[in-house]
Amino acid sequence: MTLTPPVFDDRPAAGAALAGLLAHLKGRDVRVCALPRGGAPVAWVVAQRLRVPLGVCVTCKLRVGEAVVGAVSEAGAVWLDDRALRHAGLEPEGLTASIASATLDVERLARIYRSREAPSAIAGHTVLLVDDGLVTAAPALAALRALKEQGAKQVIVAAPIGEREAVEAVRLVADAVVVPHVIEELGELSRWYRALGAVTDGEVIALLSAPDPNEEALDAAVP
Repeated sequence: MTLTPPVFDDRPAAGAALAGLLAHLKGRDVRVCALPRGGAPVAWVVAQRLRVPLGVCVTCKLRVGEAVVGAVSEAGAVWLDDRALRHAGLEPEGLTASIASATLDVERLARIYRSREAPSAIAGHTVLLVDDGLVTAAPALAALRALKEQGAKQVIVAAPIGEREAVEAVRLVADAVVVPHVIEELGELSRWYRALGAVTDGEVIALLSAPDPNEEALDAAVP
């Protein structure tokens, strides 16, 4: 069956749909990590529905022109797309300055978010890494590397929708992947949402510091 956009009303609605596929993890030894900024509203609903802690794993894409050639995540984790680098005629050494700059951005955002985020230990736990869509594999792959380096027992990557090439690249590395809608050519993620506005740092911080609602309040907020 051909999937016709839009599929989701907004990020919270996509999170509710994704949480339904992850219901078997409710109350288990799981930590949800959002890929901010766009993944945070999706991950918040997933974490609330599963009744598990919410955190973030900050990443920054590495670009050459419009092409994404890799990403940097926390703890100095770097993932480079060898094929994209070859296409751009670059060696990894040519990205040294870009990687250093992206690392500073990641560290800055991590400090901002964690000034309000309750600490959530990763080592020894299963981590559910959540984004609003896998348009490219780079951020998820860099975050996967960072989470594994922090001692995550296993990492499950979940997104409501993704491009096939990105999903398959992540599937090679993640312990499991949950993406209900896999599209050959995803295009702009905004096509698949009726409302997909920019998410601010303030909104991410608010989600990380939000108190746990009761079931009735959550059901009313997210149909």
